[in-house]
This record gives sequence, structure tokens and C-alpha cells, in this order.
Amino acid sequence: MPRQSFYRPRPLFFIHTIDPLLWILLIIFVRPFFRIVCFQYQGVREKGFKRLEISLLSAEEFGAANKEGLKFARRVDLLRQFRAVITVTDQTLDLSRYFAKEALRFYTDLVLSAKMLDKMGEKDGAFAFTPRVGNRALAGEFIDFFSEATGFSHLRSVQVLVSPFPYVGRAVAQCAILFASFGALVLKRKKAAGSPLERKTLLISSFPSELEPDCLRYLSAGFFIDGVRIKKEDILFLGKDSPQARKWREGGYHFQSLFDLADGRLLVESFVKLCGLLIRSPGVTISFLAILPPWLLPYLILTELLIEKYHFRGLIYTNSDVGCEPIQSLSFAARKIPVVLFYYSASTFAHPMWAFLQATHIFVWNEDMIRFLQSHPQGGEKRFFVSGPLMQVEDRLGEETLKTARREFDLVSSPAKKIHVGLFDIAPANRDLMENQRFVQNPKLTREIHRNFLFDVFSLGEEYKDVRILIKPKRWSAKHDLDPAINEYIDGHREFIVLLPPSLNPQIAIQSCDLVICFPFTSIFFAALQKGVPGMFYYPFADSGLRKIALFQPFTAYGRDNLGKRFQDFYEGRAHRLDAGESAKLCGIETGAPVRERFIGELSRILG
Repeated sequence: MPRQSFYRPRPLFFIHTIDPLLWILLIIFVRPFFRIVCFQYQGVREKGFKRLEISLLSAEEFGAANKEGLKFARRVDLLRQFRAVITVTDQTLDLSRYFAKEALRFYTDLVLSAKMLDKMGEKDGAFAFTPRVGNRALAGEFIDFFSEATGFSHLRSVQVLVSPFPYVGRAVAQCAILFASFGALVLKRKKAAGSPLERKTLLISSFPSELEPDCLRYLSAGFFIDGVRIKKEDILFLGKDSPQARKWREGGYHFQSLFDLADGRLLVESFVKLCGLLIRSPGVTISFLAILPPWLLPYLILTELLIEKYHFRGLIYTNSDVGCEPIQSLSFAARKIPVVLFYYSASTFAHPMWAFLQATHIFVWNEDMIRFLQSHPQGGEKRFFVSGPLMQVEDRLGEETLKTARREFDLVSSPAKKIHVGLFDIAPANRDLMENQRFVQNPKLTREIHRNFLFDVFSLGEEYKDVRILIKPKRWSAKHDLDPAINEYIDGHREFIVLLPPSLNPQIAIQSCDLVICFPFTSIFFAALQKGVPGMFYYPFADSGLRKIALFQPFTAYGRDNLGKRFQDFYEGRAHRLDAGESAKLCGIETGAPVRERFIGELSRILG
């Protein structure tokens, strides 16, 4: 008879975020009695606790959790729960949307955590909350929800331990860091930084990253600079020093950090105002420091002073920045200075980051995107503009420009290879990257699916001898889970495959193609359609389970056989085409209209 085991595993203890201070307290007081799990951790290694694996959830469950968070925000009218204002100079700044967005994120994280715990089969446990919402009534709502969703008990004794001390301690520690940083900057600064910037300066928060200054040939953060209505000397790009930044400076662009714009006097004044905030509004200030990253508040204070000095005309950022919107937008909006957000893609998925946007003017590709954003709680006055397929490039390419680019990138057709097929993919993300960002890996986009997508289209080049495949990868880097066989195949079949640089102006590829084949449902399809180039989506499995969009079904192929049939229809001139009205609805504007030109015109009017 087997010996009976009396061992029982320790129950689970859940806490949302673990930082160094909280880790010490948990290891001493909680770890001896519980197994500790968290949703995320900051500034501490995963030791003595485990982080819940976001990969336990499907993409559908992830999306459902986000939608549940948005329903909660509307049900409790989340924005009304916060009345957080601070006065830095002579302006009263409303922080309510920042706090509301953070509360929405927190609630959504709890929904995700509850689903992951359920997947793990954990029913016996306890929890406590770090006070990330700064609202006692909401905290009670969150406790009730999590207790009901998981069956875990709220451990009030631990709540007392993790609430006040880490909350205030984190704020005090961040204040100390801020004061030390300011002091170091002031001591380092011996003279005024000096700047040629004038009253008409625009402030651009988006770091150009790998983007090039030349918007004719490459993706460019300065694509809206036309030299007439908006000049490069009028623009200030915010970012850290780097080889890329130096390249922009050599081209005559202003590229600096906010602290680089401030002389020693301005930094000392910022320091004094930070101290003043702590004295005048200790509750709001400490809440701000405890909930949000510590560098946001000094950025906000410095922005206030710099606006007074330079009289900026506006602030511009992109949809890449909505996850952590520029804090400077508060100061701009308070002074009725335009805060412009523009989308460089047509992708939409329900998520807290699209809620409570700070922008006052928003450019989107089509009317559907306006409805999408309005389905999220917002607040504040907003004006929406339909730009069409805006991709940070010059879309109106002259014949000479195209000829030159085609010769340079080997895009010239020939009698032997007279049909050019553009191939536009979406690379699967590395799992570790998705875990770190707390996003679910899309099961409809794995290494296998990506490989099959490419190789199925490659087979068209083998079957049709007059076909050439032009690959314009979206991104291929170490951050992506790519099959090494892809590059091996491309290198061995250069007679009908051309691999283009990821940063190339996609319009050069589009306007050099007879057909574009896109992974569902990448934005390139809309850009090609707007330029009169036929396109199709392709998913490599017939029983895909891929979300069906009725409007796209005439343009979507599923599985290798279906791809072959649809391509043959195109090859023989039988492919389905949208009429002008249908095309304009999808693309936002009429076929052939100059997208960049329209955007610059509207932007210059907004900025006065």
C-alpha cells in the first residue's frame, strides 16, 4: 500500500506589481506562508515569486478582457472618479485622464490575471492590491471583482502592509531621485544651452528611430515637412543622442532632449517648482509619483517653462506613442495649443491604450477608425480628420523619382519578368518580447504560419516564369521569430525574388507592382487600393479560424489551392475589383488623391 502523503502546497498569493521595496516586504512577511505570483515586476529579478504567463491566454481571451475593461470604464464613468489638478506656473493642469487611463489598465490587468489563474486551475489563494488607482471607492470595486472572479480572499493584514508604506516610500524614493537628477544637471550646466528655435517651433515627441530624413525614398519622421508651409527649421524632434540623431542634425534638423533646451537657471526654477508642488498639493503630487513613472512630473514642469520661453505652435505624436502618451500634451492642451495625433496604419483592436487620449486633433485613415476610437471612453474636446492611407512617406511620386528608385532597388520590369507581385508580410513577434510587453502572441501568426505565407507566394514565382516577387518586409529583426530557411531560400532564388529594405518608402514598391499580396489584414492593402493597384489578402490555411470580414472576402485567399486559383484569375484578367465608391469608403479618400499633400495642408491650418 503506497504511503499517504500529507504534503499540501502553500496557497497562492497574488499582487499586481512587485518592485524592490515591495519585494523585500513580501519575502519577509508573505513568502513563508504563500507562493507569490504577480502580473508584472519592475526593477527586481524574478526570485521568490513567479510572473503569470500571458501566453496562457488566447488572442480571443485577451481581446475579451480588454473589452471587459472598457465596459467597466463606461459603467462607472471612470473619468468622473478623478478630479486631480495641479498648478505648475499660471496654468491649472488636469491629470484626470492620466489617472483614469491608469485605473483602466489596472482593472484590465486584473481581468487578465483572473483568466490566467483560472487556466492554471488555482482556486485557493489570497491577494492584496498595491494602491495604483488613488481612489478608495474604485479600489473597493476592484477588490470585489477580483475576489468574485478568482475565489481568492482579500488578505487585509497584508493589504495594510503593502499599501501605505510602499506607496509613500515609492514616492519619497522617486522624489529623492528627481532632486538628485536635477542637482546633477544644474551642476553640470555651466552656461545656457542656447537654441536657434523661434516662436513658430513645433514640438515632435516621436523619436525618429530608424526612420530617415528623406521621405521620397524612405519612411521618414519628417515626412510632413514640405519646406514651404512647414519648414525643418521650425521643427524640434525630441530624443536622446544617438548615431541616428547626429545624422538628422547634420541634415539641418533640431534634435534635442527637453533638458538640453534648458539652461541652469531654468533647471533650478523647475526644481523649485517641484518642491512647491509637494508643499501645495502633497496628495496629488505623491499620488502622481507613486502611480506614474518618476520622470513624467519633471518633464511636465520643464515643459511648462519651455512653452513660456519658446512659444511652441503644437505637439505632434503618432499611434506608436498612445501606450505612453507624452506628458507634455497636458501643458499644450491647457493653453489651447493643438495636440495632434496621427495614425500611420489602419490597424485597430480594443485596448485601454486607445482610451482617454490627450490629443485634441486626430488623423485617421477612414471613418471606421473614428467610430473605433469613439467606442473607447475619451473625455475632452477632439476633432477627427480622415487622412486616407498616411504612411510617413511621400506618396505622390513623379515618374523620374520612380525610374531612379526602380533602377536602384532592381524593380525594373523586363519582357521575361513583366509581372511584379508585391509581398507584404507581418513578422511574428518573439515570445519573450510579447511576455515582457504583456501582450498575447497572435496564434494566427506564428513562425510556421509566416513561413508558409511566404513560401506559398514564392511558389507563384516558380510556377509563372514571367512573375517576379518583390518582398517588402515590415520588420525583420532579432525581436521577431523568423525561420532561417526564409533568407536561405531568397538567396538561392534571386532570379525571381527581390528583397527590399524594411525602411524603403512602401509607395515605391506599391507603384512598381501589378498586384500586392498582404498578410491579413495589414494596412498596405488600403494604400495600394488608394493608388489603383489591385491587392489581395492571403492566409496559408483553409481552416484558419481567422476573423472573417465580409467586405474583404472577395479579396482574401485561404490555403495554397485557393491562392493559386485567385492568382490565376488575376493573371487572366478576371479578378474582382471594387468600384470607386467602395474603394473610397475603405481608403478614406478617393483613388489617386495625394495623401501627404492633404495632410500637410490640414496640419498647417490647425497650427495656424
